[in-house]
Amino acid sequence: MMSEEKYSLLAILDYYGIKMDNIPSIKQDRVLNYAEASDMAGVLDFLINEKKILPKNIEKCPSVLYLNPRDVRENYDFLSSTPLYQTNIDSCLHVLSCKPENLKATYNYVLDNYGLDYININTSILRCSISRINDVERLMNGKFSKRDILNVATTSVGLDTLEKIIEVCSTNNIDISTIVFKSDPEELVDIVRVCEKYNIELDSNALLCSGYEIDQIAKICQRYNVSICNSMFQRKFYDVEGIILKCHELGIEVTGSMFIRTPDEIDAVVNVCRELGIEVTGSTFHRNALELRELKKVCDKYGLKVSGTIFHRTAMEIEEVVTTCQKLGIEVSNTMFQKTSEEFHDIIKTAYEIGIPVSSSLFSKSASDIRIIYNKAKEYGVSITPSTFYVDADDFEDVLKVCYQYGLKAEGMIFKRRSREIIDMAEYAKSNGIELKPSMFQRTPKDFKDIIDFCKQKRIKILPSMFARKKDEVEKLINICLENNLEVQACVFYRHPSEVQAMIDLCNSHNIPVTSGFFMKSYDEGKRIIEYCVSNGVTPTGTMFTKSASEIEDIINKCSELGIEASGTVFLRTASEIEEINNICKKYGIKTNGCVFGRRPEEIRSITDICVERGIEITGSVFKRSPEEFKEILDICREFGIEYSPSILKKDAKSLRDSINYVKDTYGNGFLLPLVVSRSRSYLETVLPYIDARGELEVLKTSASILSLKMDEIKEREAFISKIGEDNIVAGRFNSIYGLSRKNYLEKVKNYQSSGRITR
Repeated sequence: MMSEEKYSLLAILDYYGIKMDNIPSIKQDRVLNYAEASDMAGVLDFLINEKKILPKNIEKCPSVLYLNPRDVRENYDFLSSTPLYQTNIDSCLHVLSCKPENLKATYNYVLDNYGLDYININTSILRCSISRINDVERLMNGKFSKRDILNVATTSVGLDTLEKIIEVCSTNNIDISTIVFKSDPEELVDIVRVCEKYNIELDSNALLCSGYEIDQIAKICQRYNVSICNSMFQRKFYDVEGIILKCHELGIEVTGSMFIRTPDEIDAVVNVCRELGIEVTGSTFHRNALELRELKKVCDKYGLKVSGTIFHRTAMEIEEVVTTCQKLGIEVSNTMFQKTSEEFHDIIKTAYEIGIPVSSSLFSKSASDIRIIYNKAKEYGVSITPSTFYVDADDFEDVLKVCYQYGLKAEGMIFKRRSREIIDMAEYAKSNGIELKPSMFQRTPKDFKDIIDFCKQKRIKILPSMFARKKDEVEKLINICLENNLEVQACVFYRHPSEVQAMIDLCNSHNIPVTSGFFMKSYDEGKRIIEYCVSNGVTPTGTMFTKSASEIEDIINKCSELGIEASGTVFLRTASEIEEINNICKKYGIKTNGCVFGRRPEEIRSITDICVERGIEITGSVFKRSPEEFKEILDICREFGIEYSPSILKKDAKSLRDSINYVKDTYGNGFLLPLVVSRSRSYLETVLPYIDARGELEVLKTSASILSLKMDEIKEREAFISKIGEDNIVAGRFNSIYGLSRKNYLEKVKNYQSSGRITR
């Protein structure tokens, strides 16, 4: 029977809205055994009536229920007088259990040695004594971050055990978290050994399991040919087998959060998903069947896709997030649903207070972390973008220092890695002569090294886009390219290996040469483009895949309507642009060929206006340059008295002026001819002195086509002309052999050799 005193305690809790069922059972006994009715009433009156603390915050920290009211009041008032965030104080009430003088001493010590940000991140540190923090500092100094030190200090593990666990973590590159201290050192070593054996990531789930359990689960996965996912370690190995069998029965992939459900619950969830048209994925199982029905109603109401992180929240929580975003004019993103309602509002409030846009990446952090990152970024003059908030707050400063040390720009995906990982990757890249790009930091150091090693083994150029893929996917993609004689280019890695192989098979079935450009689109869209092209007699090319399937269909239809060949650069334009360009070409009598479609309609108008104004014939070559550069080239020709010729457009304006200056300064204005100045300065510096040394420079004024040949080709043909007994100069012009195409020249040489007139 419950004593009268305990009935009294329960009555007090009920009066203040504290639900005993919400308090962990082990702590319920402590409340009932240690609390005094009068003290409990005094504490609750102060916290709930005076300070408006939510009952749920007290349920999370029930130790306040058996504390001295005077100590609670003094500690709370002291913390409220500091710059700590009030939300952190109100959600961390167990720190009020300290003696006031001890709490103040710890606060001041951590403030002086770590800074306010670290107390906001880990407010629980205030319940630790200074001597405990000092002991942990001696164990971890110089090896771990400030956050790690404070996290370890808050655990209840003895110093000897701490030292052993820290050594295991340091040796095996395990991030320090409170979870690692739930195992003894020997168990932790066993967990590491088994995870290495099966190539399992050491995350929080694995660290909460035993080495034996992990081993059994891995063997079950091997038996059923199922990939290991770390959420399995939330279950006993025999439960894992039952869930796998249920998935096989239902024909669904074994993945993700389904391991928080029983086989019967999985059955119910899958049936509801199939009934409501919800795709069954790992995250679907965060909700039970009834919750999924409510979720679908809310998502339909607000036009949300029922997928991803949306399953992390209840229907009521989702509705609250959406309505809040609508009121504030904020775009809804799936990352918002990773947070509780309280965390969500706290993040938005913080973003508004410090003046940064509310982006999806903010919701991977706490409000305290956001403030720390923001303040450090301002201090170091780093641009604040959404990707800045990928980084761990406690490691942000070290990341910036490492970036400076290795000459890396602190931006983008680099913030996905910790400072020690960046060092590891930078050193490996340096030893392999690889220039680091921000996108490469999407991968872990191990995957990063494995990808580099595999590319070196296969003699493949390392491309930044490779690192958007996992190591095994990169290997499969490269092997697919090699097996199909396909150049390994960046866009190949935009796709999953199965998509690339399917696209190759599709092209082969239609006898279409495959190029890397095909992989800029998904298989489904690529298939639609290819099949529409084939059905309309159009050969698919890589440039098409910069457009959507519907755009390609519109372009082909428009070309057919206007009698234009649907090929090449025409696919750089939209259907409406093609029609506009066709009208301009008709007006000016321009042939609608490839060069024209390399320009936008407004550019074509500008170029034709310039041609009309300058009296230049409008041919395809005038569209090789932009209107601005075309005009600049014409102005340069006018400045130096050079007659316009289409060949003059081979070089950009800067290169043209450079060549002109060299010829003018070295050989005089008489040699400022289109076929001469259209060659690069480096070419002219080699060839003109050679021709001049032969005494044939003047011939260039009437016969400059020799300059279409490379230096070694000029010498080769000169030797051939000498062999067949002809003159280098014929009727004041270079021998016609200099003007032959490479193919015709080789044919002529072959004829002379076969007739015996010259030796081979």
